[in-house]
Amino acid sequence: MRFAACSVRRIQGRAKMNHGAHLVLALTLAVSAGFSSQAADLSAQETRFLEEAAVSGTFEMQASQMALQSAAQDRVKEFARLMLVQHEQIDAALKRVARDRNMVLPVSLDGDRQSSLGDLQQAKGADFDRRYIEHVAIGEHERAVELFSRAARESQDGDVKAFAAETVALLLQHLDKARMIAQAHAIGDKDGAPASATPGLSRGEAAPQTAQPTREGAPGTPEEAAESQ
Repeated sequence: MRFAACSVRRIQGRAKMNHGAHLVLALTLAVSAGFSSQAADLSAQETRFLEEAAVSGTFEMQASQMALQSAAQDRVKEFARLMLVQHEQIDAALKRVARDRNMVLPVSLDGDRQSSLGDLQQAKGADFDRRYIEHVAIGEHERAVELFSRAARESQDGDVKAFAAETVALLLQHLDKARMIAQAHAIGDKDGAPASATPGLSRGEAAPQTAQPTREGAPGTPEEAAESQ
């Protein structure tokens, strides 16, 4: 009888342990599901921003890789090297934001950017430099500045908003540097006139200095990033 009672108590104890384990597991799954649902709760505009940011960054890195091999001017190659370093940092931050929200970023380019890469592949020497500076260093950065500025103003997601706000300052530095290269080497508009220093300013008007993002691990200035390579 004593043996039977002990067996019953042992069975009851195991049942309680199993029931408790099942409760913990169910609670863990429920909490995880709650976090996943919250993390994935982006607006259509925020989702589109992250997708477009990924495509833009991929385009700039691929074009800059070409410039390292094909640019005629050393200053253009230095700019391309800087783009690879800092856009890889931007890309890593973008992927962290997307991963936390269970979002898969696009890896392929759209038709216009793919066509621009094809044109770059066919260009040589000074013609390559002009196309790269005009369409990538200036043109793509103008689009990116507008894209990130809008997200920094309008996004309701805290992480997306912070990522956009921190990155836009760095993109403005890239744009200013590209325009200085265009002015110094007469690379710019098809009519040969140099581009203005900043959107909204007249040609020749000085560009305001922009603050560097404070993201941990990012280089202090574009020049320091180039020297660190």
